[in-house]
Amino acid sequence: MSKLVTGLIIVLAAGCLIFFGATIYSKSMLKNVAIAKVDPRELPDGTYSGEASLKPVIAKVNVTIAEGKISAVQITEHQTGLGKKAETIASEIVDKQSLQVDAISGATMSSQAILKACENALTK
Repeated sequence: MSKLVTGLIIVLAAGCLIFFGATIYSKSMLKNVAIAKVDPRELPDGTYSGEASLKPVIAKVNVTIAEGKISAVQITEHQTGLGKKAETIASEIVDKQSLQVDAISGATMSSQAILKACENALTK
């Protein structure tokens, strides 16, 4: 019985280390993500594609500019764990006509990946 308890304690400790390590990694990664200000009025009409990877999150987007405005943001790929709700940020970008929008609570890394993909699309 004591071997079982010892084994469970080791597994639990390893799980905690992995969880806290991933949390620290995510926070340090997000500190380094800056989203540039992009003025859609300076861009020609068209659809721009971009992608970003903030491991483990990957986002690919198409951003449509029409008459100097962001008319649509389509997320074509979003590989995420729990950050699916970050996809609502696409409508925030269109509503505010800016990439300077708040991250979706509980889906910060996915929000930043989507924003970075939009920035990459519009600044190529």
